[in-house]
Amino acid sequence: MDMILFHPQGLILRNGPAGKARFAIRDLASGREVSLGSDWQTAYARWLEMRRASTVAPDPIRLSWLIIEFAERHRPGAIKARRIFTKEIRLLVQAMQEIGDPLVAELGEVDSHAFRAMSPVGVIRTETLIRRLRQIWRWANSEAFADRACPWHAHTRERQIRVEMVELVARYLPEVALQEIGAMALASCVGSGARAGEDLVSLTRAVRQAARQACMEAWRDGRPDLIPALRRCDLQWFLEAKTPDASQSPTAGELILGHERIEVVDNLRKKASTGRKILAESNPTDQDVQ
Repeated sequence: MDMILFHPQGLILRNGPAGKARFAIRDLASGREVSLGSDWQTAYARWLEMRRASTVAPDPIRLSWLIIEFAERHRPGAIKARRIFTKEIRLLVQAMQEIGDPLVAELGEVDSHAFRAMSPVGVIRTETLIRRLRQIWRWANSEAFADRACPWHAHTRERQIRVEMVELVARYLPEVALQEIGAMALASCVGSGARAGEDLVSLTRAVRQAARQACMEAWRDGRPDLIPALRRCDLQWFLEAKTPDASQSPTAGELILGHERIEVVDNLRKKASTGRKILAESNPTDQDVQ
């Protein structure tokens, strides 16, 4: 089923002969199931026609409605992508409600500042959510739900990202190494003298090792979005963050790792899948895959 780009709710998916996917929808008037064949593009086009015909947009349109409508039309088919997509949509809807669920026609930079200030997920994921919102907005323009460019812009915020990654990698560094880094930054003695050179090499290795540990932890905990920045984290980031004149930008949300969320969730899904297989064997009937 790798040809399924995404699987919107309401598009019925069944396993046909030889495991080939077949699609269907329910007719709005009669409620009867209508077969759409095995071609995903054709099936999705028919489903989209039905969705557009049945959708009545509220007046005025609020952002939460726009986000949910987009999600229902564009849910990814791949399991991993669908998990990430679903979580981003949930976070976006929650964030919009916390800032008053702005109207699409009135959304502005003030709302953007409020969104960033109240975000509980850290700088990197906050900007990822804004990029997702911009994608939704482009779709809204194509569907005539919006008539202007998205007023929000995703920022790189490299400085804040570095501070956040330093705080995270520091959790995996020995206290002695952290003290040496602080002393080195305070004395501004990087590269001066043989002793400083030896310290530089050992601390560089320690930071790289800690960054690798943080990457593995982030992967196990379902935060792959942190890994590219963690891989770039080096001793220089620590020295810049530890200098007395460094402008610290505390993040609104604390990064929590160590819970191994991915492994725990996968184990729960395996148990649930085993239970479903047992039920299916005892009652072999077709079920709609939503």
